[in-house]
Amino acid sequence: MTTAPLISIVVATYNCASDVSTLANSLNDQVFRDFEVLIADGDSSDGTVNLAASMIENLSWIQSESDKGIYDAWNKALAHASGRWVLFLGADDYFTQPRALEDASKILSNPEHTAAWLIYGPVTVVNNRHETVGTWGKAPHKVLWQLKHGMPFDMPHSGTFHKRSLFNNIGTFNSELSVAGDYDLIIRVLLNGADKIHYSNSMNIILKGDAGISYDYSHIGIWETMLARKARGMRGVTIPWILVWLRAVVRRQFRRIT
Repeated sequence: MTTAPLISIVVATYNCASDVSTLANSLNDQVFRDFEVLIADGDSSDGTVNLAASMIENLSWIQSESDKGIYDAWNKALAHASGRWVLFLGADDYFTQPRALEDASKILSNPEHTAAWLIYGPVTVVNNRHETVGTWGKAPHKVLWQLKHGMPFDMPHSGTFHKRSLFNNIGTFNSELSVAGDYDLIIRVLLNGADKIHYSNSMNIILKGDAGISYDYSHIGIWETMLARKARGMRGVTIPWILVWLRAVVRRQFRRIT
């Protein structure tokens, strides 16, 4: 590409060779081609890197080395991203159909979204049998209510396009967090104004596997959201937060038993 693409797609991988081909095929099948793909691999040993490098047509950067986790990997890739908008995908994510990015590009280029830092839409969650589990993602007013109470919020990161310039304004992901780095980023965006977050219910372009780190909102994630809130000058614990925490602990114990 001679000019900067509209979209940079960042994927963090680690020993996920079994998922790469599905993602690669969905990328290669896209009618819209004004995008680049960046792979930040955590030193895989199962052939993930070679497979990604050989299969993904729009690959602009790939690196494999040990890291501190997904947010560290994303930060490394961000340093090489040149797109106006950045989308972060998991290795088990893929696009719903060949015109998914074309449809998204129309929304991203809409003058109504000129001031937006984040534009997101719902994500369809599927299991390993490709059966639909449900849809994740709600309108901003519901997300803001959840954020106020410190609860997990329905703003799917894999369905969120980030204006690349926002990272110059508020910084990159907190790599010290293991599962709530995206939550921390959203808080920082909201502290700069809720009007910087836009929602489009017609931008349901991602199918996401149900085993992902962000979908399984564990007790660790809830604890980290509290730490992130306190670090940003917000109240860490509320009654709804405590209820969500207790529910997560019970679910974890139930999973151990079953």
